[in-house]
Amino acid sequence: MTHTLFYGASEALRDYLISQKIQSLIYIGHPLLAENSMYTQSAYRNGKIVHTKNIRRISSGSVVSFFRDAFATIIECVKFQRAPYMYIGVNPLNACVGVLLRVFGIVERVVFYAIDFSPRRSSNTLINYIYHSMERFAVRYSDTCWNVSARIEEGRKEYLNLVTPKNKQIVVPIGVWAKDIVKKIKLKNDYRLIFVGHLLEKQGVQEVIRALPTILKKLPKVTFTIIGGGEYEQHLRDLVESLSLEKYVQFMGWQSDQAVIRNEIIKSDIALATYMPSGRDTTNFSYYADPTKIKIYLSCGVPVMMTDVSYNAKTLMGAGVVVVVPYETHAIASAIIRLFTHTNTLYKMKDLTIKESHKFCWDKIFEKAFQSV
Repeated sequence: MTHTLFYGASEALRDYLISQKIQSLIYIGHPLLAENSMYTQSAYRNGKIVHTKNIRRISSGSVVSFFRDAFATIIECVKFQRAPYMYIGVNPLNACVGVLLRVFGIVERVVFYAIDFSPRRSSNTLINYIYHSMERFAVRYSDTCWNVSARIEEGRKEYLNLVTPKNKQIVVPIGVWAKDIVKKIKLKNDYRLIFVGHLLEKQGVQEVIRALPTILKKLPKVTFTIIGGGEYEQHLRDLVESLSLEKYVQFMGWQSDQAVIRNEIIKSDIALATYMPSGRDTTNFSYYADPTKIKIYLSCGVPVMMTDVSYNAKTLMGAGVVVVVPYETHAIASAIIRLFTHTNTLYKMKDLTIKESHKFCWDKIFEKAFQSV
């Protein structure tokens, strides 16, 4: 059971299990945001789909929605002809449903798959308390916890005073499919920058926009493509207009077709992940997560310019596939100019992205993860 917005770890796990042709699989994807009010229930046997249905949810983004989602999940598991052996719940709310199913004897083992963590999940103190109470419950009573980064276990220990037995929590990082890793790098330099993702202030896209006037003085052919949407989009559009950058910045909005997104990334030269360094104890999920966009960028043969917020920033920098910069307009501008004017360095980084991407293929990641269950 998972909540969905776009293709991510949950969908990759579903596709991995389908490829393994396991005897029975139920996939339940509930909408994450209000603008997506449909949820999907699909059943597979031996790798083939036997039924699927899309159901309109009465309400979205509320407590009522969660209980309705939980009830729907329980009903689907009970209706299945053979009780599932294992339940994998993505996020604490869904993992708690799995623990309840195990109490009822409907499933035997429960995996809590955590793709993020934040000490302050919400600015509402009560909601934050309830959410983390559920997280404590899910960690303690699930059989295994899969965390996308080692920082999640550290955060739970520091902020939730939650200590588990050794090997109860393991790292299951974000990956890419081997078939999606480009075979050849793009050798032509078109001076294209790109960002893909949810447009929130913490993503730091505004600093890249502020850096553009300086960059354009040296490199007038540079353009910046932004794929995604969100609450901060209008602020970014206003910033572009105030700096008279409409000619150089393109907003493509949300794109549901992954092929379109990947094609735009492949055509680019530098990808951006300039997260705001807003601290560990805030609602900045990126500090504890393993951002999907970084892995996708690299699998497309595009080096990444990023701040050191992500847990794997130093590792990727050591592999020669990212440039880590301070969260400062001048530093971002200087780093982009330097890469575009040192093409040998840029092409070498592009070449290394392919080698690095093969280290985090989904098949390898999930095969290892299931050995822990």
